[in-house]
Amino acid sequence: MKALSLDSTIAEVHYTLALMYTWGMFDWESGEQSFKKAIMLKPNYPEARLYYSILNILGRQDEAKVQAETGIEQDPANPLILDLYAGDLGFLRQYEEALNILRKAFEIDPASILATWHAGVTYFSLGNYNDAFEAFKSAFSFQYSNLSHAFGEVTDGADIKKIFKKEADTLARQRTKSYILPTDIAISYFISGEYNKAIDWLEKGLEEKDPNMPYAISDPFFDPLKDEPRFREIAKKMNLPYK
Repeated sequence: MKALSLDSTIAEVHYTLALMYTWGMFDWESGEQSFKKAIMLKPNYPEARLYYSILNILGRQDEAKVQAETGIEQDPANPLILDLYAGDLGFLRQYEEALNILRKAFEIDPASILATWHAGVTYFSLGNYNDAFEAFKSAFSFQYSNLSHAFGEVTDGADIKKIFKKEADTLARQRTKSYILPTDIAISYFISGEYNKAIDWLEKGLEEKDPNMPYAISDPFFDPLKDEPRFREIAKKMNLPYK
């Protein structure tokens, strides 16, 4: 806000405010106004456009698509832009196209953690559980490299649901010594089929303002939870449209 008071014409200031309003405060109106201001001041701003495609979570897919496609046209070789664009395609359930975009992202940045997360969600949504397992295994192991994981116990033919149940339990126990995003534990319980526990952790995500909560509530990945009253209540408290 100090930077804004000194010079209100710097697009990066409005962009940073938009990120804070949206993922830090769940203030969609203020976030949208800041994104629009940033893009007005700097039309060639692909990061702002791809993050502004948060419009997807507000149920405004057509507007989000315009921003996402404009951003990818402006910077088609940027792995972050590709990763975010793949996420947008996931919202539209265009999973095969999302995988094509993620392959391009991995060619540029093979270690992209965001692309790895999106690959896990995309493969799972397609019913390709073995590839989803490998992607989530890499994502969890990298993001929480200082913690213990259940993936080392995997043997051929092991039940993926049981592994993720054990991974969720393992992560939950370790929150006393290291911060773990509630949504990541929710993902693990969800994959394991423990839907009530998944919602427990989504409720904790709302309480802690987990920045992944807007996606967790809106992404088709969690569709099997969306008729649950507690899930509906989370969406209501976040002022997000329910579908």
